Amino acid sequence: MKKTILLLFMSSVMCISVYAQKQQQQSTAQERREIRKIEMQHADSLAHQAAQRGIEQHSWVLEANQISHAGGEAVMTSPDMTFLSMNGLNVTLQVVANNNGNGINDNGLGGKTVTGKLQSDSQSLQKDGTLIYQFVVMGAGLQASVQVSLYPGTNNADAYVDYDNGALPLSMSGVIVPYENSGVVVGNPEY
Repeated sequence: MKKTILLLFMSSVMCISVYAQKQQQQSTAQERREIRKIEMQHADSLAHQAAQRGIEQHSWVLEANQISHAGGEAVMTSPDMTFLSMNGLNVTLQVVANNNGNGINDNGLGGKTVTGKLQSDSQSLQKDGTLIYQFVVMGAGLQASVQVSLYPGTNNADAYVDYDNGALPLSMSGVIVPYENSGVVVGNPEY
């Protein structure tokens, strides 16, 4: 009888121990997920601050992973080849789509590269925290009004390029990085 009671007691202790270990493992996995989530939020916040600082200093690149023309279908692009950049007063727009039948002129990379000079710009902050950066660019190859939207807490951004020459507006989506941190490949400008 004593052996049975002792055996039951030992079994109970082992079950409680195994249960406690499982609870600890689950807790540890949950803690790891929480830590990873906090780290990602911190990294996004730092990326947002760097993008915002780049816009303020006129030294940034929107590396686009998607473009579309008004009323057109969105096309996936390579962020190191399709971008909108500002370096001081110099603005560059390069589009290299993965579709060869799109009528885009060749810049040596299978797309189009145009440049211009910053004429005027302004910034505003929306109620939801989105930074709106608007500017006008003029040059032999690029005359347009541009609106860039940098979303809160991240470096995700959209740009809307409204050409002054009557061409269809272009929308771009991607991330904004400081100019010096960008790894874009620049083709030969059209002009």
